[in-house]
Amino acid sequence: MDVLIVFLTVVSVGFIAVLYPVHYLGKKWLNKGVAVCLLLPFIMVGCSGQKKDSKKEDADDKSKEIAVTIEPLRYFAAKIAGGNYTFFSIVPVGRSPETYDPSPREMIRVGQSKAYFHINQLGLEQVLIKSVRENNAGTQLFDISEGMNFHINEGYADVEEINDAKVYPPDECVHGDECSHTEGSHGEEGVGRSDGVSHIHGHSCHEGHDPHIWTSFAGARTMSENIYKAFASFDSDKSAYYQSNYLHLINELELLESALHKQLDTLSYRGFVIYHPALTYFAEEFGLIQYSIEGDGKEPSPSSLKELIEKARAAQVKVVFVQMEFDRKYAEQIAAEIGARVVVINPLDDKWDEQMKRIAKALATNGEVN
Repeated sequence: MDVLIVFLTVVSVGFIAVLYPVHYLGKKWLNKGVAVCLLLPFIMVGCSGQKKDSKKEDADDKSKEIAVTIEPLRYFAAKIAGGNYTFFSIVPVGRSPETYDPSPREMIRVGQSKAYFHINQLGLEQVLIKSVRENNAGTQLFDISEGMNFHINEGYADVEEINDAKVYPPDECVHGDECSHTEGSHGEEGVGRSDGVSHIHGHSCHEGHDPHIWTSFAGARTMSENIYKAFASFDSDKSAYYQSNYLHLINELELLESALHKQLDTLSYRGFVIYHPALTYFAEEFGLIQYSIEGDGKEPSPSSLKELIEKARAAQVKVVFVQMEFDRKYAEQIAAEIGARVVVINPLDDKWDEQMKRIAKALATNGEVN
């Protein structure tokens, strides 16, 4: 019906176009006008068909696109998916997921995707999840952190002790399910702790929970398993393929973890300073001590900075990490005071394995990574 309407409209316009030049310019324009009149319908119909094909291709592309919150999730998802799906990260390179707010355009794109992989711990994720649930029933939501024990800040109720580390049971929020826009980096005194400054900062859904599971091998394995299960659920015909890729990824993780243990297990100096405390889980897994500069999502006060410098000097810290999205001023100041090296890292990189190697190498070589 649409094609018929286009055809009749163009024929009518074409005859007017023919009569006008014939009347005013003579019969020499007649043949040209007739030719244009006859060709225009086919041109228009062809263009209409191309637009429909283009729309179909766009729809097909969206059905093969999966949204992820941050780049490290792309790393694990792409390893398992192979070439079957494409991915886009909501948080741009160089931006922090603790402070980033998705644009309306990004929210629409998430709603048009086949699925959305999230860790259900960052404030921006809560906005996106709510939007998808209310407006985009076709987009499937997957919490790929399911089954992970998250660290919780000291002072909260219902804390469970596991291996001397404070964690909370999966999918349970200590103070309810409302998004509090806070996040913590935590741990007891000793191995795997974050020390120096109070570590409630940023904005995460569950009050006081440290969401940085992507910087740990336990988190990597948990997320990989959940991603594999997600693909197998909505693309079951290729389930065996995804399982094979998943097992291959798990083998890669085990080899890398073993290599990093060889580098780090014999270190004499086991502490490090970092601007934003994103390596709590990493520190716990490798028996390290994390001292963070940032507190409550804010720059350190003069008194807390002095205290941190004293602790770092006493621990003979040799490396001060700073993420690429943060200012280096305080990291450089502390490094100068204690005789350490500043090392820029990007735990939010899609080259997750390379970043893990860089962190370990910096610690093993007292910051000589270049």
